[in-house]
Amino acid sequence: MLADADEPEQEVDVWWGGYSPWAMLPNFVVCGVLTIAACLGVYAWADDWGLSDDMARYLLYAVASLLVGSQVLHCGYRTTVLTYRLTTHRLFCGLGLLRAAAPPIAVADIRSVRVQQTALERRLGVGRLRIHTGKKDMVLFGVWDTERIAALIERLVETRTRASDVR
Repeated sequence: MLADADEPEQEVDVWWGGYSPWAMLPNFVVCGVLTIAACLGVYAWADDWGLSDDMARYLLYAVASLLVGSQVLHCGYRTTVLTYRLTTHRLFCGLGLLRAAAPPIAVADIRSVRVQQTALERRLGVGRLRIHTGKKDMVLFGVWDTERIAALIERLVETRTRASDVR
């Protein structure tokens, strides 16, 4: 049986992504440098502070655990709760456990898609996508393969625009 021309087109998933852990690599590098600096500082001043070798070692364990643990939790949170979903009709952005999801953007309302990356992010293959509509902007953070996803969104917008012009 043929579908009626008046029936709305079924909404189908085109892309489903989320925050890439690679976007956190610079944070982990800074965390590693701070951990090394803390180790050097504690060992350099352990005698001045009157710390035994065991106490200095346990202090280092605590400092390193806090620094690295905070980054691991932060990365885990972002990769778990920041989700992006593109369908043939809308773009959804899940922002987290404690925040309400941003209202979806209709694909037909998207005016432009811009890729934003630092030089390091470009080498890592991650970045941000700034989706501009006439009313509001939406930024997708930590997107893997940003150029491909931006092109995918632009093609979908173009297809939706052509389809609406035909009607």
